[in-house]
Amino acid sequence: MEPTRLSLKKMSFLSWGSLVVILFMVITAYAGEDEFWYSKARTAARQGQKDFAFMQYRGILIRYPGSKYTQEAMFANGEYYFFANQNTESYGFFEKYLESSSEPDKDIFVLAYLLRLAKMKKDEALSEDMKNRIISLHRQSFIFEKSKEYQFSSPLNRQHKVVYDIEKIVFTIEGDPFETVFY
Repeated sequence: MEPTRLSLKKMSFLSWGSLVVILFMVITAYAGEDEFWYSKARTAARQGQKDFAFMQYRGILIRYPGSKYTQEAMFANGEYYFFANQNTESYGFFEKYLESSSEPDKDIFVLAYLLRLAKMKKDEALSEDMKNRIISLHRQSFIFEKSKEYQFSSPLNRQHKVVYDIEKIVFTIEGDPFETVFY
């Protein structure tokens, strides 16, 4: 017996409906797992296990690309590759971070990494572009202060600091000088 056109339409509708239900179940089953992996990454970073933290952040980017932790995971990957002297990978992650940045206060640190990478490549045009982007990102007024400073603990738990002075911007990582940009 051959199926009628009506029964094929019903089967098609049921298949699509089933598919939607299954997809919904799969998506909701994974809800919150990105938070679990993010928590594992942060804990590992605080314990000084940078390699393990990196693997967790990398996993977030692979398994949960739309996660609310994507930005931090991109920063962590860029930073990890930077300190592993894998400059091409580092540059790529930091550029992706800036393309979708939702945290302008952290952008200044990403730009400092990109400036250092440009200098390492001996790309003067890119270095100049990064300097200009850093200078224009935060215009500071020093009415009653000589300088202003901001601190940031990266996803890999490295301590970053930027000091805006009247004539320059100084970046440090873990207390060590990293970059200086003069106005």
